[in-house]
Amino acid sequence: MFRKALTQMFQSMDQDVVFMETCMGLRYHPHMYIECVPMEKETGDLAPIYFKVIVLHTPFFLGLHFSVEL
Repeated sequence: MFRKALTQMFQSMDQDVVFMETCMGLRYHPHMYIECVPMEKETGDLAPIYFKVIVLHTPFFLGLHFSVEL
């Protein structure tokens, strides 16, 4: 709900927005935070491509089990 409202707010200012979720300490003290990064529309259009290239070409991510939504 809040993501939709934030996205609409930034669209009204002719900007795009990227949300990044981080989840830490799942075993003992679960904690999650969501970052909202506004950017220009042209940069926002290319953001999924940049994220996909980084995830696919970084050896660090090979051992992790997670889904990539692009």
